Formats: sequence, structure tokens, C-alpha cells
Amino acid sequence: LLKYPARVVKNQYKSWRTARYVSDRVKHEDIDPATFDFIAFKLNVLSFLNSMKTDDSGLRYRYSANCSKPTLYSSVYACMTYSLLGETEKWSTETKASWAEFFDSFQRKDGLFYDPVVENEIYFDSDWWGAPHLALHIINAYTCLGVQPKHPFTFLKKYYNLDFFYNELRANEDMFEGGMENDFDNKLMNIYSLLQYERDARQNSQAGASIRFLQEYLLDKL
Repeated sequence: LLKYPARVVKNQYKSWRTARYVSDRVKHEDIDPATFDFIAFKLNVLSFLNSMKTDDSGLRYRYSANCSKPTLYSSVYACMTYSLLGETEKWSTETKASWAEFFDSFQRKDGLFYDPVVENEIYFDSDWWGAPHLALHIINAYTCLGVQPKHPFTFLKKYYNLDFFYNELRANEDMFEGGMENDFDNKLMNIYSLLQYERDARQNSQAGASIRFLQEYLLDKL
């Protein structure tokens, strides 16, 4: 594994290169919305998803053709893609339940999801990737299935203590300036969004209070 900050530099470069590629395609591809063949596009995407399956369950997917093992990340993205294409609307109650049970099988009691295939020394401590980042993605997949994760996100409980939350924000206050090299921007996004999910999906009033506190704190920085 690349060590920080070399890993950060590499990921920033990959992100820039991907954005540049997409931008160039948009600028130079002459795509007319009036003649765009959505059905052909959809079938092409579904064919790709089918090629990423690793067994007959329909639940396990690999990230790319170069990968040999399925990952939870990949299955989450597959589920969300099926939803974008309108496929989940056709799924039976049993199929949706199978997806939800599959996702639940990776969840710890603190709410985070553990995938041994991709777990490493930074899996639980990073926010640009890893457990908190995956949690933020997977709630969208659960929403596509019309269900909630088996366990609430109790790892967020420390942020219900507004004194603790305030001290953590103050300790990272210098990160509101500059390039966010320590990933604090992603951390705030993950915390806020998952608190919002707990507030809205589980009617957690403590999560709601923490959201209001963070909003007021950030507005004061504008």
C-alpha cells in the first residue's frame, strides 16, 4: 500500500484524470438527447453488470474485470445502478429481501459495514474510502430496496454529545482553510449525512440536535 501522503497524491491524480476524461467526452461527443437510444444504453449497462457477477446469487459483484473477488462496495454500486435503470421496481419482495439480508450480513452492531476482502489498516479510520464512506453509500442502496439497515449507526453516538462535537470541530478548525489534506471534509460529509439518515429514517431526535448544531457552527464560519 502507498503511504500517506503519496497515496493521497495518487488518488488526487486519478480523480483529476477521470474528471478530465469525462469532461473531454462531454465536449467532443455529439449526443443528441432527442435521438439518444436509452434502451440500447440500458441493455449495455445491464450486460456489464451481468459480467461482473461472481456467482448465481445475483448479489455478489466484482469491481472490474481485473478483479477476482466480489466486494460489498461493488454490490452496493450494482444495486444502485439497477435502481437508476428502473430494474428494482420489477424485483419481487423476496429478491429485495435477499439483497437486504446480504447487506445486513456485513453490518456490525455499531452500524458500520465490514468487508474482509478490502479491509486494511486504514479501513475504519478513513473517510474518503472505507467503513464510514461505505455506510454513506449503502444507505442509498437500502433506500432503493425500501428497507433500513439491521442496526442503527450507534458509532455516531459520540456526536450526540455536543461538547465532544464542538471540541472535535475546534481541533480541526485549521482544516476549514486550504486543501483539506487530512480528509476532514469527507469526515464531516459522512457524519452529517449519516446523522441526517438517523434523524429522518429512524426519527432520532438526538441526531437531529447534532445536525442543527453542526449547521450553526458551519454557518458561523462563512
